Amino acid sequence: ALPISDKMASFIPQISLSKKGWQFYNSFPFWLLLGLSIAAYPALGYLKYKKIQEDNIDPEWLKSQNASKIAEAKLAIAKKHQAAGDQRSFYEEISNSIMGYASDKIKIPVSELSKQNIVEKLAALDVASEETSSITEILSSCEMALFAGSNESSKMQKTYDSALQILSNIEKQLS
Repeated sequence: ALPISDKMASFIPQISLSKKGWQFYNSFPFWLLLGLSIAAYPALGYLKYKKIQEDNIDPEWLKSQNASKIAEAKLAIAKKHQAAGDQRSFYEEISNSIMGYASDKIKIPVSELSKQNIVEKLAALDVASEETSSITEILSSCEMALFAGSNESSKMQKTYDSALQILSNIEKQLS
């Protein structure tokens, strides 16, 4: 009779803990993965640093920097309304673009947004009086068109052009 260990040996295959032939350890793919994982740490650190820097940006400063882009986008919408012949929407967008620009660029709270406050803030920032008076004229013409129902479509192009010109002039003066 065979001992128990000899009986079991016939059922259990010979198990080897290492394969013969190719090994992953100390191979090119091993060193490549190791190098990439080590190189990833500084890259992840840099990305974390950039994320922290972006989170620390002052939102008021960011609004001020993007004010002209937002105003130009609103003016582009106004241009589409002009092409469609929708005077009410056109004048609303022109007014919103100027008021929004003033609110964002010269930091006037929306609750205090009025023609007089815009003119006062622009004068305090040494913006030329021609631009401040032109803003007043444009906002007044927008109010007249919205509330009195002006039907002059030729005036729309003039209003659009002057609004675009004034916003670019003020941007140049404040930059």
